[in-house]
Amino acid sequence: MIARRFGTIAAVLLVAAGAAVLTPPALLWAKAWAAPILIERAWGRGAEAEAGKAPQPWPWADGRPVAELRAPDHGVVRYVLGGASARVLAFGPTRLSGSGVLKPTVLFGHNDTHFRFLERIEVGDRLTYTGPDRLPRRYVVAETRIADARTLTVPDDPAALVLITCWPFEAAAAAGPERFVVTAWPEPLETAAEAAGR
Repeated sequence: MIARRFGTIAAVLLVAAGAAVLTPPALLWAKAWAAPILIERAWGRGAEAEAGKAPQPWPWADGRPVAELRAPDHGVVRYVLGGASARVLAFGPTRLSGSGVLKPTVLFGHNDTHFRFLERIEVGDRLTYTGPDRLPRRYVVAETRIADARTLTVPDDPAALVLITCWPFEAAAAAGPERFVVTAWPEPLETAAEAAGR
């Protein structure tokens, strides 16, 4: 009887210890799986919302989707979050505050997740950026470069779309100062008209 009780207590303690150890990774996995779905749904609901403003993807979310980025040459769709902070950046690329009005649109993303595709991007690739106004704008990649984050500059032109991620892509840690910068400009009107006519 005592041995059975001891065995039950030991089993309960082992299960509790296992749950305590496995809960953080399990929660992290659940967030990683569910977040993109919830963000995409929030972006979709924003199309019907007042002024196209998307709701928060979950009640305690730090950011909300403010744009959609597509890289059709790479089969990529990313939902861009507002509120450029480390917490928001964990769930998707973010837009630099104040960009896209009278300044270039500047997006940041992690090089091992949301902006991993930039490793394959080339001059001439197409991008489509749909902002809060829900009007898709087509761009063509004009330049890729590596820059020091401490001296990095972007074009002083509201027409530019700039994507930034850490460099190198294979780094074990993203603590270095180098950044991979992609600059894209609006697609020429004749090319856009040709694409629409196809």
